[in-house]
Amino acid sequence: MIGIFAENDATRLAVTYNGLTLNDPADPKDDTYEINTIVYGAQFDQTFDSDPAGDGSEVGNVRRSMLVVRMDGTLRAPSMAKFFDKKVAIAKAFDPALAAYKNATASGVTPATWGVLPMDFSTPTLDTANYASGFVPSRYYARAKSGVYVPTGQFTGEAGFFSVEMLVPEARRYLQTTSTRNGGGTLDNSLADYPSWPTLTITMAGAGSATYTITRTGTYSTKALVLNLSGLANGNVVTVDFAKRRIYVGTTETPSLYVSGDYWEVEPTSQTVSITNTTNATSVVTWRRAWAA
Repeated sequence: MIGIFAENDATRLAVTYNGLTLNDPADPKDDTYEINTIVYGAQFDQTFDSDPAGDGSEVGNVRRSMLVVRMDGTLRAPSMAKFFDKKVAIAKAFDPALAAYKNATASGVTPATWGVLPMDFSTPTLDTANYASGFVPSRYYARAKSGVYVPTGQFTGEAGFFSVEMLVPEARRYLQTTSTRNGGGTLDNSLADYPSWPTLTITMAGAGSATYTITRTGTYSTKALVLNLSGLANGNVVTVDFAKRRIYVGTTETPSLYVSGDYWEVEPTSQTVSITNTTNATSVVTWRRAWAA
């Protein structure tokens, strides 16, 4: 959830995306991208079938497939020239085709995520024991659904309304900062309430095992991934992207390292990570806390 104001509507909370800051509390009132309302819609992939033996229905498994966030606001400028410069800036920042074009060759990016960029914001909370500022520094990975073009009106002067509709394909809110687990042991993700995908980094000091295995034992499931590291050498760095099911040695995708098992998710609980057959391999699991809203 994106916060617009701090307590008592006294201070605006910034939203940053693709180099542009909306709702900046430092902006003058007549020179700003002001956010007035935010609405949300979630899409779920699920099936429904009538019960063949009686009343009611049978429902299949369900996955959250998309989050849609719409931000409505007002653009203001102190002059007509600045007004048009700001209109150009917001159109550029939220152009989905331009974002996809510029982002297509980024490391680890697939066509399914071209132009999906971090959108950072603050979520107010009473949990000051874990978030001392009273805000959770939060993030969506998002892409605009369409362009943002602020109208010009005879009676509106150097101001105009805008509406930004963002698609969030990873339909969850993330913490802006990452957490890490070095080697095996307890992986505590209990401050989250939604599963998230980790990244595994393995630094090699020589040839590894042909059956390197990393297992996550959680509250809801136990899953293991087996890799063949026997062909690697000192200095090689293996990166496993669990979300995209991709394995890299350095920057080169190397699917041949996969042997068997599942690319597991980090549960929103305290869980255990165990690693076996670790010859010459130093492992680090990195993830972000995630929330359903």
